[in-house]
Amino acid sequence: MRILQIISQEAIKSGGSIQMYRLSKELVKRGHKVTAIFGDNKKYRKDFKIFDNTGVEVLFFDIKRFKLDGKTIRNIFKLKNFIKEEKFDVIHSHKGADLNYLVLGLLGIKIPIIANRGMSNKLTTYNSLKYKCSKVFKIVAVAEKVKKIMMESGNISENKIEVVYGSVDIEEFHPKRKSEVRKEFKIKEDKIVIGYVGSALPRKGIQYLIESFKILSKKRENTILFLVGVTKEALENFDIPKEIEDKVIPAGFRWDVADCMVAMDIFVFSGISDEGLTGTVREAAAMSLPIVTTDVAGNRELIYDMETGVLVKKADSIALKNGLELLLNNEELSKKMGENARKFVKENMSVKVRADKIEKIYKEAIEMNKK
Repeated sequence: MRILQIISQEAIKSGGSIQMYRLSKELVKRGHKVTAIFGDNKKYRKDFKIFDNTGVEVLFFDIKRFKLDGKTIRNIFKLKNFIKEEKFDVIHSHKGADLNYLVLGLLGIKIPIIANRGMSNKLTTYNSLKYKCSKVFKIVAVAEKVKKIMMESGNISENKIEVVYGSVDIEEFHPKRKSEVRKEFKIKEDKIVIGYVGSALPRKGIQYLIESFKILSKKRENTILFLVGVTKEALENFDIPKEIEDKVIPAGFRWDVADCMVAMDIFVFSGISDEGLTGTVREAAAMSLPIVTTDVAGNRELIYDMETGVLVKKADSIALKNGLELLLNNEELSKKMGENARKFVKENMSVKVRADKIEKIYKEAIEMNKK
């Protein structure tokens, strides 16, 4: 198959672009010819070194901004002409912005589009139109919760949406991985590291996590809160009491997330809105880490309470604190839940499992397009 993967993101630092990278690389291994288009921003070119030696053709188009003016119209025609010349069999759009370009740009061109939906926020009358477009053969929702919200808020047919969970590289995120991250951050071996991976955006609920840790650390003086993806500057926006300042470590953005997770004893996610099924929760599960996560969007489809982790109420510091205490006080239970979580990820969320399902959707779309 001649496949185009496209995303408006300009860097490989978040879920959508990482998923597109993993999928593109796997599809090339299976003998397909894959072109990957990203948003155009020279500031982030170093990110794309990870595509070296993968066989994926990487290109950059100005598709980040979508506003119906002269510049956008010119960019639509540029993309249309490129697609027309390359004669792709199928196109996979990974974000709403790039789907806008495709829906308009493919007028008069008969190529099926697969559209990803990774967020749980409701559709409006306006932004549901692109998903209803006849050119969109199938919508890939990252969780059952996302599918349900699309059906209810966008009035989209159930048959048009297929749930395919995001993937984890289960060899990279492996519990037996070795790491020097504790040494790098001078974290002593007798410390218990509670880890988080994500941004400091309000929707990630960091304020509740910090408040829960403030309470917990009074009882558990040997605990450390290790915040991967959170910068020192971002942390200054939160109220960190003096007594726990030296126990909260902002690690900033890291490429070596798997190595950072090796340094953790427990993983916690505190998100409060706009998740699909949180990628870092999947990755922590693959590492067999005991997990506490808020019950946001599709996370309960991976974290079954007291089976594969602990599920707690969102926007509730006490609930987070209680979940962490439960794991800290039950070592055997924590270990078992971590093992169960990795087993679930291997069976349902590996790169192979996701690629198998996506590849099948592509083939169905191409066959339907011939009729």
